[in-house]
Amino acid sequence: MRKLEISDTEVMSIAIGQEIERNDESRYDHRLHGVLLVANGMSARQAAL
Repeated sequence: MRKLEISDTEVMSIAIGQEIERNDESRYDHRLHGVLLVANGMSARQAAL
């Protein structure tokens, strides 16, 4: 699998944060939070803990 490159992490972080606030399904929110952590520089392994 190819590494995902996000060119503007600030905009992506805001968009993901808005989606988390918009959605009521906790499982979906949990996954988005993991993506947000990785987008902000945390490794996938660290975000999984």
